[in-house]
Amino acid sequence: MHLVNLVAAIIGVLLVVAAIPEAFLAGVPEVSKPLLRNSYFTEDLEHWTFNYRGRGLSFIVMPVQVDGKPALKVSSTKEAVGEVVMSQRFMYNTSWTLLSPMFVKTVLRLQYVINGGAIRVVIKAPHGAELKSEVIQAPNEHGVYEIELEDALWPYTMRYLTVEIHFIDENEEVACEWLMYEASITLIDKRGVAVLASFIVIVSVIVVGIITYLRTRV
Repeated sequence: MHLVNLVAAIIGVLLVVAAIPEAFLAGVPEVSKPLLRNSYFTEDLEHWTFNYRGRGLSFIVMPVQVDGKPALKVSSTKEAVGEVVMSQRFMYNTSWTLLSPMFVKTVLRLQYVINGGAIRVVIKAPHGAELKSEVIQAPNEHGVYEIELEDALWPYTMRYLTVEIHFIDENEEVACEWLMYEASITLIDKRGVAVLASFIVIVSVIVVGIITYLRTRV
């Protein structure tokens, strides 16, 4: 019975912590950490792995400078049908595992230009299952794709995940070209709240334990 009361008390404390007002969370300093290396392609193509899937050697991948900005250029010939897949493995490690959906925000950001074809971005779990998959097709001169990923990633804290970016050409009658200025994943961690939450939980567990012990002595 005492164990049941203790578990119920801990759950209650966690619910109280989970109810911390959003206004309070907004005022807590954030710690941002980039999870992908060479996100702006300033070091040639280091840290990125490339694979080709299709007919013939009909894709070209190279780092370029566009108006003074580094970028990754991927282009296909008119006869090309297939895709180039660039990937990188990263460690997803938050300061507070249990309540990560509350205190951690993970943002995937792509800055790109599409001239034909499509871009598909995939986040994969350690065992290869897709956690998140999105397709970008509409050409956009200054396209920015940004999405929060914490709901998909937080169960995988302290594990290696993989991001894949697919440059897809499915039309053998049209040559395609893609420019990628940024491909980043940023971990935004409200560590101040995490520390406060852990302190509240620990103190509450100690208090409940003492009260339970005293009751058994009476």
